[in-house]
Amino acid sequence: MTDTHDTPDTLAETDDPHATIDDLHRANRVIQQAQRQITRGLSDLAEGIVSLSLILLEVRRRRLYRFDPAAPTFEQFVVQRHGISAQHAKRYVDALTALGPQQYHTLLSDLGFQRTYALAMLQHADPTLVTAFQALPTPERHAVTVAQIEAVDATVTAELRRQVAQLEQAITREQGLLQQTRRRLHDVEDLHQRVTSDLIEERDTARHALDQEQAQTERLRRLLRDASPPPATPDATRRPSASGAAPLTAALPAPSPAPPVTEAVVVVVTCDVGALLSDIRAVQEKLARLTQLRRDDLPSTERQALAEALRQLAATLQTLRATVEY
Repeated sequence: MTDTHDTPDTLAETDDPHATIDDLHRANRVIQQAQRQITRGLSDLAEGIVSLSLILLEVRRRRLYRFDPAAPTFEQFVVQRHGISAQHAKRYVDALTALGPQQYHTLLSDLGFQRTYALAMLQHADPTLVTAFQALPTPERHAVTVAQIEAVDATVTAELRRQVAQLEQAITREQGLLQQTRRRLHDVEDLHQRVTSDLIEERDTARHALDQEQAQTERLRRLLRDASPPPATPDATRRPSASGAAPLTAALPAPSPAPPVTEAVVVVVTCDVGALLSDIRAVQEKLARLTQLRRDDLPSTERQALAEALRQLAATLQTLRATVEY
């Protein structure tokens, strides 16, 4: 008897490429031998059931029944060839895969097949209870019925289902909380993006306004520099004009002291009218640019300086006008 513990993965049916019809003949002989052992009495019952369960597991796992043309399925093979119901064959295999050959044999020898199968089902639900059952004293262990084992299995299974349901509910709640958290994080990210965008826009607007203010200030200073009158130099000689005319005024030597006379002396100074008109037009253009300024564009201190400069210019123009008209 093989002591190998077959896991549930060994129940998968596959076409064994190494299997032959001889394997099926051997399986038939072992099944028949196991059935004879079972009929000999309780002494060979456990050995026979374990052997039968092992060979049935092998036939199903390796799909040896495919070599029998009259039994294309496992259920048909056990029923038609060996007279074993499909339900009993399934129980043999299920108990073997749940308990393993050694524990299966021990429980069969001690309790018989019905209670062993019930314990195999309990093994799926809670293996620790099966271990605790085997640790009970022999009289107490033998007093346990199949119905009691099945009731314990039903209770444990129901408890497991209840725990699974609670876990599923908890998972559902956690998933809901997770989704809410994700939505809130998304909302926070959107708010952060909006606030950041607004702050950037406000910063750019403030920079633009500051740049405009600085540009207007520089423009005003430039206009004020352009509009400032040149210092008065009555004795200075003016630059010659493009036509080569004489300067507006010529430097005269300081007169020597003379005795007072009663006649008036008139000094005639030649004047370049073309140059004078050109200067006047230049001043007019600068003054025209000043007229485009608004009062709010000028700081109060610069407005006062500009007003003073304009008053001086007005006085100079009045003097020049009086001179020309005269």
